[in-house]
Amino acid sequence: MNAYGKLNYGSLLAFIVRKAWIIALTAVIFGAVSFYATKFIVAPKYSASVRLYVNNKTEDSGTLTPGDLSAAKSLVDTYITIIESDSVIDEITGGAGLG
Repeated sequence: MNAYGKLNYGSLLAFIVRKAWIIALTAVIFGAVSFYATKFIVAPKYSASVRLYVNNKTEDSGTLTPGDLSAAKSLVDTYITIIESDSVIDEITGGAGLG
């Protein structure tokens, strides 16, 4: 501070340089705590979604019958069972580096 009680930029910069070790130490401590919390405390959460379009018609007549809809629903249920099977899940997690 000068004689009038005002702070000039030079003395402010000198003060910050003198206390730089405190600033750096605080940044390292907060960084280490943040890393520890995200690595060991917070559980990772993964999500995925899929949409299936099932077309089991061999001919293109342009109309859907109740039998077509029933067959499509049955195929979707079969596909979901296959997708949720352990062998498919293991293949997906292994390819993504999660397993």
